Amino acid sequence: MGQCRPRSLSTAIVGWCALCFSILSAVASLPDGSFPSSFGTNIHFTQPRQYEMEQLASTGLKWVRMDFSWASIETAKGVYDFTSYDVLVGALLDHNMSAIFILDYMNPLYDGGLSPYTEEGRRAFSSWAANATLHFAGKGIVWEVYNEPNINVFWHPSPNATNYALLAKAASAAIKEATPSEIVVAPATSCIDFDYLDAIFSPPLSLLDSLDGVSVHPYRDTPPETAMGDWQQLRALVEKYAKGRHIPLLSSEWGYSSLYPGWDRETQAKVAVRMFLVNAASNVSLSIWYDWQNDGTDYLNLEHHFGLVFNPYLGEEGRALMPKPSFHAVQTAMAVLDGYRFVERVDAGDDDAYVFHLQASPSSGRTGMLAVWTPNESRIPLKTTFKLPLSSPKCVGVTSMFGDALPALCPDSSMVVTFPLDNGVVFLGPF
Repeated sequence: MGQCRPRSLSTAIVGWCALCFSILSAVASLPDGSFPSSFGTNIHFTQPRQYEMEQLASTGLKWVRMDFSWASIETAKGVYDFTSYDVLVGALLDHNMSAIFILDYMNPLYDGGLSPYTEEGRRAFSSWAANATLHFAGKGIVWEVYNEPNINVFWHPSPNATNYALLAKAASAAIKEATPSEIVVAPATSCIDFDYLDAIFSPPLSLLDSLDGVSVHPYRDTPPETAMGDWQQLRALVEKYAKGRHIPLLSSEWGYSSLYPGWDRETQAKVAVRMFLVNAASNVSLSIWYDWQNDGTDYLNLEHHFGLVFNPYLGEEGRALMPKPSFHAVQTAMAVLDGYRFVERVDAGDDDAYVFHLQASPSSGRTGMLAVWTPNESRIPLKTTFKLPLSSPKCVGVTSMFGDALPALCPDSSMVVTFPLDNGVVFLGPF
């Protein structure tokens, strides 16, 4: 398990249903982990520029995750103004994209501006949340209750598992009463905080009874592959308290800065694609990369370099944002793997060799694709021998992580090939 490395966000900042209840009614489905319908990125705007939306959609990503700010929507008690989010939702639908909206944070009208901790504060938050889902019902939105409540950057004055769980249960109950088919997920913890998760999932809080999915932020200072064991551990924890229900897992925020020590922009591009593949292999329903755009221009500030594109904006309407290598790598992965879903990890006889077999739907006429790489930089190039999942020998196409066509790979009569692995993903197929 990798060391948790949370981002340091110093600058971030209908009717009430009195009884919380278990979610038993049918709801819209979360994605199934296939490409590109299960992948997206965080954004920080509600008034999208047309050229930016076109460029964002061109990545092939189908989701954005965005703060849905309580304080900016309810500036007078019981009065809600969703206008700015109407614009964003309309733009997303125009570009065949969907939203995860984070129901957050505090509101100075209630509980002294602290995170909701009284019955009045929870009632107000829940009423606002229910009115929001009623306003946007049927738009394909996933509603996430709060963001990283396990750290004091976001839960004020300090994290309190009981107060958070009571808030999330109340909000979910109000949402389900108003709009039974809307999807509610939580708790969006900073890293995979197992102690905190156990506290809110176990009796008497039993938060899982009120959720359609469990979201976490698996930040770490180690490669994405180290999360695979953490996902297994999280699934076991959820199953322990799920009472027989299948509850999907979501990676609703996770990224790497291109300014991490010893890294550069190309390293970030490599781990972005690997992160998506690791999540797909771990049966994660929905994966969100942090961040769409660099948060600033300070070359020495790690926080300013998580984006797929640079900051600042380059000009007036019609000017594109300058893409980073990670933009092109993600764009390539979404295009090459369009319609594919993880099937299995092929045995290559080496724990450092990652050979993922992905398969498309039978109606596509394509049987499969391999994504191959190694995270072990000390062994590059890692000469690896494995069997292609073919019924008869034939040469297969090879595509780099940036979309370049490489020489075809031809197996022997037993469908076995030898291929040198790099720490950037290479795609073999389709076949």
